[in-house]
Amino acid sequence: MVDTEITKRENYIGFLDALRGFLAFWVYYGHLKMASIGREVFWGSPALAVDGFMILSGFLMAYHWARRDKKFSTFWAQTKDFYLRRFFRIAPLYYLLVSIEFLLQKELFSIKSVVNKLISPAWAGIVLNFDIPVARNIDFANIFSHYSFVFGLIPKYANSNLIPDWSISLEMQFYLIFPFIVLLITRMGSFSVTFFSLLAAIATNKFFGLYLDKGILWNFPQPSFILFKINFFLAGMALAYAYLSKDSKRRIAWLFLVAISLYDASTRVQIIAAALTFMLMFDFDKNEIFNRLGSRKISKFFGDTSYSLYLLHLLIMYPILYLLFQQDWYFGLSTYVRFFVSLVIISPIVYGLSYILHRTIEMPGILLGKKVAQRVNSKRAKT
Repeated sequence: MVDTEITKRENYIGFLDALRGFLAFWVYYGHLKMASIGREVFWGSPALAVDGFMILSGFLMAYHWARRDKKFSTFWAQTKDFYLRRFFRIAPLYYLLVSIEFLLQKELFSIKSVVNKLISPAWAGIVLNFDIPVARNIDFANIFSHYSFVFGLIPKYANSNLIPDWSISLEMQFYLIFPFIVLLITRMGSFSVTFFSLLAAIATNKFFGLYLDKGILWNFPQPSFILFKINFFLAGMALAYAYLSKDSKRRIAWLFLVAISLYDASTRVQIIAAALTFMLMFDFDKNEIFNRLGSRKISKFFGDTSYSLYLLHLLIMYPILYLLFQQDWYFGLSTYVRFFVSLVIISPIVYGLSYILHRTIEMPGILLGKKVAQRVNSKRAKT
């Protein structure tokens, strides 16, 4: 059901930067609020923002795949190009920060434990991995599973680090199967793929427990196995095909699949998806206010720093909170004043470092990925 003729438009969709920045801030804000005053986020758990990222990821992967489809002679050539580019987009920064986390893991978890207990002993138990046993030992299996990105498939390693990298493994699993989802859609049809994916998600939630809900087989501390969240990625893909479709009936059909894919999502996530759909469907000429506001430098800054902020913030946040809690003036502040002071002190540091990491690690990694992919493609063309 994928359209062969795709409306020509620029690759860059400005307001997606603003959305990425908002979702990353939501995660950071939520973790900071819970760690500094022991209160849930009013808008919802940071996990909901991760659901939003999944929808956005599905959209961007399908959008760019469709736009670049005619540049490749075969499906396998495009798949190889896709894998190389996504690996170099994700891996360099992740490898740096997970290495730092491994080196300092004992000290970092000790600091986190102290901070959590200062807030509330009861809250500390909830924050720390939902009381599900995870591996804290730095052995070969733990290290290998993280550097190979397979740790999300292994419950005891899925949430064993301070950084929220369980979603990185989930993302890499999606990248691995994404080209084949596209292929299945062209062979079986979009409705069939969506239907069987939803069945797989339902079966996964039955057989593999999540958080404190015990499953028949394993129990995951986070939804780091792709089938837990495959419907969110599919919703994003369907939204991309709706956006790219020139035929109004096909567009409506794709939007219907978006709605079906998010049938069990949180209302807040459904609102995010609806807002994204609204902005996309009413911005074909890229002249709407959403695109103009999202294309401003500040939106680009927040979009550029979103990945670094997501991975980095806990490594910076907990040590600073630990130092602040040693100060009598800070510990004596009223609840929300303490949170506001924490936000003012920590935000410039995490955003500044995130921007530096974006410029020094992420951007060179992206450029390297493009060069490697181009070289592989040129060699293939010569042979």
